[in-house]
Amino acid sequence: MTNTELILPQFILRALRSVLYHLKIDFPLFRTFSFKDKRDTDAFRSILTYCEYLQRGYPSDGRITMAIGCVRLLLNIPTASEALEFLKNRSNSRICSILLLCVRVQFQNWSTAKDELIDYLTHYVRLPHPIFDILAKTITAQNNYDGWVSLSLQGKLTLIDYTSFCTDDLSISIDTNTLPLNSFTFVRKGPQLEIDLPEKWKNACSVIIKHPYRKYISGVFDIENFLKIDGYVEATEEHIKGWACYRSEPERPVKLSVTVAPDRDDHPHSYPTHKHIQIVTHPTKLFDIRTLSGEACLPYFSISLKKISFLGKHFSVKTEMGLPLYGSPLHINILAEQALSYARATREAFPAICRKQSFSTHNTIKRVAIIIPVYNGFDITRLCLQQVIRYKPDNARIIIINDKSPNKELTDYLEDVSKKYRITLLHNKQNKGFPASANRGMRQRNTDEDVILLNSDALVSEKWIFQLQKAVYSKDDIGTATPLSNNATIFSYPNKDGNNPLPTIEECENLNTIMIQTWQGELPEVPTAHGFCMYIKSDCLKSVGLLREDIFAQGYGEENDFSRRAAALGWRHVACLGTYVGHAESQSFSHVKTDLIRRNLSILNDLHKGYDQLIRRWQQRDPLFFYRRRLDLTRHKQDHGLQKSVFLIMHDRAGGILRHVGHRAIHYTTQGYAAFILKPDILENGHTVWRLESMLKNEFPNLIIPRSLSSLRYLVQELDCQKIEIHSYIGNGLDNILHITRLGLPYDVYIHDYSWFCPQITLTQKTGLYCGEPGKEGCQACLIENGSKTGESCSITALRKKSATILEQAEQVIAPSHDTAQRLRRYFDIPVNVVPWEIIRNVENISFSLPFSRPKRTIGILGAISVEKGFYQILALARFIAQNTLPIEFVLIGYSCDDNALLETGVVKITGNYKEFEIKAFVTTCTIDWFFLPSIWPETWSYVLTQIWMTDKPAIAYDIGAPAERIRHAGGGINVPLHMPYSRLAQILYDPGKFQTLTSNDNCASAFFPLSQ
Repeated sequence: MTNTELILPQFILRALRSVLYHLKIDFPLFRTFSFKDKRDTDAFRSILTYCEYLQRGYPSDGRITMAIGCVRLLLNIPTASEALEFLKNRSNSRICSILLLCVRVQFQNWSTAKDELIDYLTHYVRLPHPIFDILAKTITAQNNYDGWVSLSLQGKLTLIDYTSFCTDDLSISIDTNTLPLNSFTFVRKGPQLEIDLPEKWKNACSVIIKHPYRKYISGVFDIENFLKIDGYVEATEEHIKGWACYRSEPERPVKLSVTVAPDRDDHPHSYPTHKHIQIVTHPTKLFDIRTLSGEACLPYFSISLKKISFLGKHFSVKTEMGLPLYGSPLHINILAEQALSYARATREAFPAICRKQSFSTHNTIKRVAIIIPVYNGFDITRLCLQQVIRYKPDNARIIIINDKSPNKELTDYLEDVSKKYRITLLHNKQNKGFPASANRGMRQRNTDEDVILLNSDALVSEKWIFQLQKAVYSKDDIGTATPLSNNATIFSYPNKDGNNPLPTIEECENLNTIMIQTWQGELPEVPTAHGFCMYIKSDCLKSVGLLREDIFAQGYGEENDFSRRAAALGWRHVACLGTYVGHAESQSFSHVKTDLIRRNLSILNDLHKGYDQLIRRWQQRDPLFFYRRRLDLTRHKQDHGLQKSVFLIMHDRAGGILRHVGHRAIHYTTQGYAAFILKPDILENGHTVWRLESMLKNEFPNLIIPRSLSSLRYLVQELDCQKIEIHSYIGNGLDNILHITRLGLPYDVYIHDYSWFCPQITLTQKTGLYCGEPGKEGCQACLIENGSKTGESCSITALRKKSATILEQAEQVIAPSHDTAQRLRRYFDIPVNVVPWEIIRNVENISFSLPFSRPKRTIGILGAISVEKGFYQILALARFIAQNTLPIEFVLIGYSCDDNALLETGVVKITGNYKEFEIKAFVTTCTIDWFFLPSIWPETWSYVLTQIWMTDKPAIAYDIGAPAERIRHAGGGINVPLHMPYSRLAQILYDPGKFQTLTSNDNCASAFFPLSQ
């Protein structure tokens, strides 16, 4: 056995055991699985089945994904790479990279293995585990290379050359300086050559090792990126804490120093600037669960404020290279600073000065400076600047601040564009973040010059500055104006949560044109401006001051602090509804974005008590809603002209109704109508509303109205609605549906359930069994005992009377099956048209065929199995099969109301959530023989049966409702009595073909298989 064959499985098993140790806490079923080594394939298959089931319910749980990757690798399944690639892309985990190399080696994908090894050696130090050298040696040999090169954080180059070679020809280039090997200190041990780089190697840009006659994997190192430390720091009441890690060796402890960051108001000798405190992050294990699950490795640190109190109230946390962590500098006591600020404000309000004459001037054309801090993102920054230059009026000038961008292409572009268009370009010597860069730009403004803070990923359009100025100068007390955007928190449109794709330039300009044309001068007040595009009046800026770069570090929250300071001084902030600016939301320092937002929000609430509550109350009132709805209606008219519409009313619950309504929407679309779904909803403030959604393209999310006849009539007129289809009253309110019938529009009613006369909706008892449809008294007793599942509180008599009014006035009442129509006619004297929801061809050709090569039967169950869908029947049947050790197993493609209970029987496998296109693949991989449809209520249609037939497999169903009717009419299965004993049902499931030929006499049981009672 080779070293690879011995060590590789041990490494994979080590990773798998680490993951399963943590999974057992949240998913106890993992405790039932055990294995010793790679030969326990049965255990691995069981683990894989359970993990793949869990992944459908917990798709973002990286622990499950890692377990899947490891187990597939142990079972020699090539798709192990899919799980590991997903985790590696989510976070640069060294373990994921090594496991991917294991996959490449195991399946002999040598070219990819070489590329990934080069990528690893370029970005990471050598892994301190025997598996790395074994993998590297194998990959090197298979690609006909002579060796490989790695670099350590201590400045050691390690060259492994597996053949004899002469070191005389070896050279090392540090930037532009190339030196022979004998210029360095080095030690050779067999194939390994360790070379010490000079003391100042960390100041270099690149290090390259060369040999004229030999090929090595890697050997080129970007020193700045290799030494990069990511980190974040914040202050609490008692500690400063955070995390820091080397990109090239995330598990390695990082040395940090806490130093004085003198406040501008501190006396220069108040604190000892030469002193500092050194702290070290806690070490992280190689097989840490966070790195195994594809999360970022964030080694933490913490130090008591008492230990650094001698440094003062304002300090910085820096790396060994002298660079501050994100979140630095810090203030220990912001509340004390607040008190000082109040004292200063009082002094300014009552100045001890003599009276003097004052005068003011007024410029007819207000000058404005556009301040654009730039860090990264070449393509979007270029697009941003092209749009700004294109639409820059004569009264505006551009100031760009290059915040020490690491992107040379971007830096060169900024130089070129600034010269070509006479743009002021400033360069920061260090990366300082948005607040400090924006402040530097604002200090370059001229007297009485307004400013616009603009992100380098914002896309502006025609007249954007004119419209912003029009908004901000409409009232004297308006200090800032912010436009609407696709991604700008409370200023977002069309979806107010900011979950909108980045519009193209054409889309931005089109929407901007609409807003220019429709703006009627409204200026809804907002609690804060947004820094992605923030127009600040010069008088406001003079009054309030600059952004607080001292406490908001690299950004997030600085414009909110400015806005609240301005509000305290009497300035108002407004949303400009006359222009639209796209926002790409760049990924600058995205790895610490969550931490910065959380910390800075806490700071905002310390500085401005109740800030988050202020925002929440504003969002609940949602003053911009009416403008968003107006924009939606205007855009709809622009896109669809005089197109007439149809409203399809449904509930807000799950089920097959959505599929059928979707089919109806497609039908109307092909007829030239705009089809909208009207469904109930509840807003954050608790208000009940109707939401109108475009079924085919959800691009008008603000078509929301109160649940009133007048509001609905408004939308009917605006969208020129010609007809209504009522698919359900549930959630909408039966009385509201009754009012809708008075609109004067023709309407049809589609029957999807029995809620029109049964408050339980499905004609079932509490046990889920069919109730038998007792008389009115029995139904009223059921209502009193079990309540209503429809949300209505009226009696049985009132329910059926209101329903009769709605149904009798409809142009058509349509049911999908004769069984459904017959049940409806028992309660209402109305004509019911039977129109199947689908037409399925050639079902009669689907039949039961015995798999003689397999004595065990695999029975499929499809869908979400609730009590009405037969959960308790499946559970009892599975327990019966397990107790009698019958050769039957179930595969539930979907999930149930209690998966664990089914799994504990040992004869049920569950896939979890699925997409419809996956059904046929599950049928093949699980070798399903046929399906069981266990529903025990009289379903009106059953899309599940349709999906079963689409796999060319027959179904066994209980003889009740539309599924039984469809099977009797079309074939494709058999029906069994609803209350058939489980012993008999198990026999039929095992061999349904015999059930079709034998009588139902229990004496025929021996023709199947003997059952132990």
